[in-house]
Amino acid sequence: MSKRREDLEECLQRSIADALRTGDYEKVSEIVSGLIIEAIELTETVRELSKAVIELRKSLELERKLCLEEDLRLRGHIARVEESLLK
Repeated sequence: MSKRREDLEECLQRSIADALRTGDYEKVSEIVSGLIIEAIELTETVRELSKAVIELRKSLELERKLCLEEDLRLRGHIARVEESLLK
């Protein structure tokens, strides 16, 4: 776990503990709601990044296929040129 995350977690725990000690349940609710909203936003970001990675992989696979086709075409052309030179 990163130092930043540990510090944030510790700060949140202290804030929640302080709010519970003083009976400020609205503050606890705000903190928890904020964490839930942040988790939802992060989940949406991960989903968007996953979609982008899938699209990138498709694009790379298509490019790879096109490169292989071009390679085969060039090899065929080279073979024909070699054959004509040997005649």
